[in-house]
Amino acid sequence: MILMPKREDIQKILLIGPGPIVIGQSGEFDYALHQACRVLKHEGFKTVLINSDPITLATDITETDTVYIQPLTLESLLQVIELEKPDALLSVFGGQIAVNLAYLLAQSGRLDQFPIKFLGSDGHIFEKTEDRLRFRELITGLGLNLPSGAIATGIDEGMAIGQQIGFPAVIRASLALEGAGVMVAYNMEELEEFIEIGFNASPIHQVLIEKSLSGWRELEFEVIRDSYDQCLIVSSVESIDPLGVHIGDSAVTIPAYDLAPLNYVDLTEICKKIIKKLGVVGGMNLQLAMNPASGEVVIIEVNPRFTKSGALVAKATGFQIPAVTSKLAVGYDLNEVLADSHWQSQPTWDYCAVKLPCFSFEKFPEADQVLGTTMKSVGEVMALGCDFKEAFQKAIRSMMNNRYGLGADGRDMDESKLSLVQIKEKLINPNVERWFYLRYALKSGMSAQEVANLSKLSNWFIKEIQELVALEKELTTYALYNLTPAILLQAKKWG
Repeated sequence: MILMPKREDIQKILLIGPGPIVIGQSGEFDYALHQACRVLKHEGFKTVLINSDPITLATDITETDTVYIQPLTLESLLQVIELEKPDALLSVFGGQIAVNLAYLLAQSGRLDQFPIKFLGSDGHIFEKTEDRLRFRELITGLGLNLPSGAIATGIDEGMAIGQQIGFPAVIRASLALEGAGVMVAYNMEELEEFIEIGFNASPIHQVLIEKSLSGWRELEFEVIRDSYDQCLIVSSVESIDPLGVHIGDSAVTIPAYDLAPLNYVDLTEICKKIIKKLGVVGGMNLQLAMNPASGEVVIIEVNPRFTKSGALVAKATGFQIPAVTSKLAVGYDLNEVLADSHWQSQPTWDYCAVKLPCFSFEKFPEADQVLGTTMKSVGEVMALGCDFKEAFQKAIRSMMNNRYGLGADGRDMDESKLSLVQIKEKLINPNVERWFYLRYALKSGMSAQEVANLSKLSNWFIKEIQELVALEKELTTYALYNLTPAILLQAKKWG
């Protein structure tokens, strides 16, 4: 194996921060930036950081040589570039704000004045993934499927596209921040309103209007590639909620829990095909949708940067994606990085990780509590277990909601006062309490198929909850004096 040295044509690297921590643009980017700065400094590079939020780990001068607390605008970025004269720009750890800045910088025509190189993902890559028209050209050019839809740059054009596609229709704003810019319209009035919102959210005044895939399975993959075209699939991620609920508000399992080996191989080949075509060096996040009935797969989004899902995967696996991406960006290859004792090799799975979102609706009683395409959670918990049931139960106990599991903890509401209409309403409309109402539905005698039809949740997940409910019922037939070791062990294993 020939080891590739780090690049010698770079001495100073400018990194773009994510700005303030808000809902939908969370602290995982700060964690990633801090890790990247530490790795780059260890490799002997000088680092310069521009960020608008001074209260962050990444702005700690013990890890970063120079910090600029400035508004994250193109003008501020150009001023820092002119002052510091960095050799390279690394923007993949600053979330959508940093991507937008890098994209606008590449489009500004000002790079001719500064001999600055893009590391990881450059302006051309961002243009292909963030400009909805270029993105559709990229995916269809690879022979892959997309939801049917079209690009609009004006209200009348958007209304005509929406009317042709039919309702519900999804409106996606180009270059919009995470947790914003994705809306679902169910009629012409909402369509016009959301198109206008989308134009306001898009720096390039462009929206994509496409057919809704509500009810499809949502899957993500975290992929890494080096500059020598070697790829690594770090992990898959599956949203327990169907497409239509923002993944930040959904429960997710790492790795994907119910993916046939053949499907997994096909999907990883799609990931490799896209990352190689784009030429991303470092981490990439790929979001797909799968029709649960036919198995048809369409590409939803490609993020050539570090994402919320990347942070979850890094925590769940111990594979530090920001650190690995930083080393690949400065010239090392995957073999060399993975051979370093500081980093794990490709993760292997003999356990399951479950992430559950946390909400604070009690502080905002007038807020709409139905979950949709706009992120509303204010945090999350993650738990590890030998199987899904154990990890899921641990995650519920970690949420600080006064519950010690899905049920049988003495904190259930009076089920005799729950009507079937109330239960069905909670299943149909995604909400904070849906997991508990799923249990109430199964306990009331509702079949697993009826629950699946109402909630659109994955059949495998409903089966897991059904088995927990069955064990809970069996436990009620025992007292402490006749509880067998086998049933006690099973109860402990399932949380």
